[in-house]
Formats: sequence, C-alpha cells, structure tokens
Amino acid sequence: MTLTEAKAKAKKENKPIFVDVYATWCGPCKNMAATAFVNSDVAALYNANFINVKVNGESVTEDGPKTMQEYEISAYPTLLYINPDGSLFRKVVGGMDANSLLAKGKEAMDPASSLTAKARKAFFSSKKTEKDYLTFIQAMVTDEADSLDYYAKYYYYENYSIDLSNPTGLMIFLKAEVNSKSEHSEYFLKHSDEFSPQDYTEKIKNWINDAFRKSLEQNNYSIIEQEVTYLHPYWSKMEELPDLATYLNYVKTQYDKVKSQEGK
Repeated sequence: MTLTEAKAKAKKENKPIFVDVYATWCGPCKNMAATAFVNSDVAALYNANFINVKVNGESVTEDGPKTMQEYEISAYPTLLYINPDGSLFRKVVGGMDANSLLAKGKEAMDPASSLTAKARKAFFSSKKTEKDYLTFIQAMVTDEADSLDYYAKYYYYENYSIDLSNPTGLMIFLKAEVNSKSEHSEYFLKHSDEFSPQDYTEKIKNWINDAFRKSLEQNNYSIIEQEVTYLHPYWSKMEELPDLATYLNYVKTQYDKVKSQEGK
C-alpha cells in the first residue's frame, strides 16, 4: 500500500506505521532487506504491531519524492516511525541491525520507555540549570532525538560553555552556530585536523547555503559573495574546488538564475 493508504489504515486501527525509505542502488538498504528485516523476532514484532510500508524514495509511482520532501529525507535508508494519528514519532537515518530494530520498535510502541522520554521527564522536573540542559542534550544525542536541534540552539544561545573537543559540545556547535566568524567558528575553521572531514566540510556548506538563502531574501548578492570569499580557503583545504574567482562566477550565475525565476 502507499503511505497515504497506510496512514488512513493506521488511524482506523489505532496502529503505528513503520516506513522503510530506500533506493534500489543503496547498499545498506539491501543489507537490511537481506538480514534485519527477515530476522524472525523482528518480523514477529513488526508484523503484529505496525503497518509496514516500503517507499522507494526515487519512484514517482510510490510517492517517493513527496515522502522525501515531507520528512526532509536526504539519505538512504531512512526509517520512519509514525504515530497512529499521522504525526512523526522518530526518524532514523542509516541502517540498523536486528537488535536495534527491535529496540526502536518497542520504543515506538511504548514511547515512555525511550531514553529521550526518560531524560525529558527528569529535565522538566529539574531546576533547568546549565548542567540539567547538558544532561538532557547528551541523552538526545545518544538517542538521535528529533528535538535535539531546538535544545542545542537554546543551550548555545544562552551562552552556556561548550567544548569543541567533547562530542556533545561539538554536536551543539554544529547544530546551532550560524555565524561563521564567531569565536567558536574561528577555532573550528583554523583547527581542521581536530575534526572529521565530513563535519568540517558539511558545516562550511551549511554556512554557505544559509548565506545564499539570506542573499536571495534580502536581494543582496554581497552577503553570499563575502561568505564564499571568507570560507573558500578553508573549504579548499578539504576538497578540490575551482579557484575563488571561478567559484564566485558560478555562485553569481546561480544567484541571477534564481532571481530571474522569482521575477517571472
């Protein structure tokens, strides 16, 4: 059935939905299909308690693009746990083994049993000190909780202390810092050897994408021009890029193209 049909069925039967969003070329997707999904314990739990749906994220006939957009999916596999009322309970990016699937399934059936739920209960009964926030965020990082972004940004912009050498501190920075010239950002950019290449380049790309969006919103090309000029030397240390002039020419072409389409 389609995901739309599954949601109607879930509401009628008061049953959660499990969705495997995959691509035919995806190696981890194929591995899960051949191992975790055919595990007898996984099959018994999910068949008894969930409405199970597979969606090819690249298939128009399966509403793949619609699902990708609705749930902001950018990698395969992405596994969705959807409540009977249609709201999203949990989104897991990347493959899982049978034991992890069992744990996530039981959590979706009993949300109060999740690490995040327990941490949330403790947090809201606390005095909400800096330490309480950090403990809650650490639990959300471990549990890959959907509300991590919100609390990471709150913690960061309350000017609580963070340590970029600590995984939780780094996660807070990556999620929350929008200013590429802040004190933490300057340290991050100048010490690329202390961070994973993926975290380093993805953060730079996020800053550039945000600047491009702001340029369009404010009708001011200089915003993206200045950001690219500043970040290009750091980015080019990690990836092979065109020289600055060539790349800026590409950015200007894209900017003019979008502005032209907006004017139609």
